[in-house]
Amino acid sequence: MKRLIFIRPQFSRFPITKEIQSASGYVKNTMTHKKPHLPEKICLVCQRPFAWRKKWERDWPQVKYCSERCKRQAKKETV
Repeated sequence: MKRLIFIRPQFSRFPITKEIQSASGYVKNTMTHKKPHLPEKICLVCQRPFAWRKKWERDWPQVKYCSERCKRQAKKETV
């Protein structure tokens, strides 16, 4: 059985439920599930896989780069 840690930061009005507390005392945000059902592509610049994101919902067929940094790098290489 997992034990949940309830922490009430001073800047928040609501308690935050987390599972793991790091050695430094800060609470790590842990994702309890993976998202294997999301489509993936390979970035044309860094050759790393990246998954679908909500903000790319309308433009997913046109998305070529995983980040703005890779997009800028591609523009530099073509100039």
